[in-house]
Amino acid sequence: MIPKNTVKLEGKKAEQMLKMMDALDDHDDMQKVYANFDITEDEMIRLSA
Repeated sequence: MIPKNTVKLEGKKAEQMLKMMDALDDHDDMQKVYANFDITEDEMIRLSA
């Protein structure tokens, strides 16, 4: 699925969203997880460090 609208996230909100996506993905009852957020590559690198 490709979203028509995206939401740009930075800083604390981006970090919270990634944690939530990881938690949802790790849940046994979840089959698929879709989202419409947009986090820059620089922000992803900063958060993964």
